[in-house]
Amino acid sequence: MLDIASSTCKKLMLTRMYLHGRYEVKRGPPEHRSKTSAVFFAVDHGNLLHNGPHSAHADSGEADDSSGTVALKFMKHRDQYEREVGIRSTCAFDGRYVLCCLKYYDGDSLEDDNVVFRRDAVLKGYEEYPYCVVMEAGTMSLKRLVDNQGIAGEDWDAIRNLSKQIAKAVDHVHKKGVIHGDLKGKSLPVHFHLVKRQLSARLVSD
Repeated sequence: MLDIASSTCKKLMLTRMYLHGRYEVKRGPPEHRSKTSAVFFAVDHGNLLHNGPHSAHADSGEADDSSGTVALKFMKHRDQYEREVGIRSTCAFDGRYVLCCLKYYDGDSLEDDNVVFRRDAVLKGYEEYPYCVVMEAGTMSLKRLVDNQGIAGEDWDAIRNLSKQIAKAVDHVHKKGVIHGDLKGKSLPVHFHLVKRQLSARLVSD
């Protein structure tokens, strides 16, 4: 339908269908929620509505955010948002250990892209979260993996592999002078290949 729509109709359809004309947010409850933030998985359909670079604030050298599944971390408080952005911009985390950030949306900014995102987020029910960071997405949280994939107490090779990767990731952020403030199963993303049963874990700075 989008392929045959006029440019005006296409713009209207994308705006109605996707957050900011690109993020198809997964239905249902957030993947993770705290008192000050919520994380939703979404399919990023790329820059279908807006022209120009994806982001003036995207981490240099990070992955392209034009397609695929992403995690939208919505935050209530500016100090939390500034901490998230500041840590990533100064620490230069290794993407093997910490999930890459693809884009930032500052609800207080008067730049056009931020204003449009904030307005659309309010219309789509995220009014309590003025700030958003778009990150790479894991397949699921570590807690969900343990609950649903039957590795706990069974697949010792997978357990040893995950434990080793988590230890390496924690060591990496500690060497950068950062202590993760909320490391737990619900907030630890895991990449899980369902067919090959390959596992990898990386951290989200917090």
